[in-house]
Amino acid sequence: MVLNVEIHVKGSVALYCKDRVWHLLFVTDPCHDVSFIDGVHHTKPVSLGILESERSAKFTTGTEPSARGFEGAALGSFLNMHGDGLHELRPGQKARLGVHRNRKDGHGLLHMTVPFGVIMVTKETAKEYFTQQTTAPSRKPFGRKVASQFVISYNVTDPKGMTLTLDPAAAGSPLVYPIDLGRVVINIDNECNDVREYNDFVHHYEWLRDSTLTPDGKLIRFIAGQEGAVDFPMPDEDYKATLGVLSPIFGDCDPVVIEPPPEPPV
Repeated sequence: MVLNVEIHVKGSVALYCKDRVWHLLFVTDPCHDVSFIDGVHHTKPVSLGILESERSAKFTTGTEPSARGFEGAALGSFLNMHGDGLHELRPGQKARLGVHRNRKDGHGLLHMTVPFGVIMVTKETAKEYFTQQTTAPSRKPFGRKVASQFVISYNVTDPKGMTLTLDPAAAGSPLVYPIDLGRVVINIDNECNDVREYNDFVHHYEWLRDSTLTPDGKLIRFIAGQEGAVDFPMPDEDYKATLGVLSPIFGDCDPVVIEPPPEPPV
């Protein structure tokens, strides 16, 4: 018997593969709650995130599928935080970004791991993207649309099926998916459907930090989103820049990849 698994993901998340494991880094707040539906244990949305704290979510099974990676040109569809217009790498440089927790008050961090699976992009943004360094006076056109939704798919052959373990645990955890289910479709949504007065892309810097600094010693950070946002002065010193008031139609909380993956904490 085989259990076919599909994990559909949308909204703000940073994705990378390291040590043969997929890592998904979510930042949660009252608008981004990492909504979870699996059609087995939860047929209505429940939140995996915890505000003011951290949580891990780990998918495990006793067997490992033969395939892992990006399907076809899927990697090139994502906005890469180590790519053009963002934290571009110098020749021979392995990584500029490192995992460095900097959780803001009222926010939470969720680290999800999936040690298997092939990733396919299922939807792209409606408009092309822009990027802007937070110390720069203007944005730069990115020149193309980017992935807004993706799926991780794989088959489980272990007779014990698959388990999702949360730490700290939630009611009903761990969640067990027996192999005789045949198929399970999981939907994870970390998109904010409210109009915001700052650019949600900065949430990634609650997980990540560039190991280099600006010439005047400031952290290197970016904002990004779909073209069409209205300029808005953001007074928060940490994220000071000309930002956009963005709604879901313009989008500023789409998935990103980090390739090559981040180094250990900087």
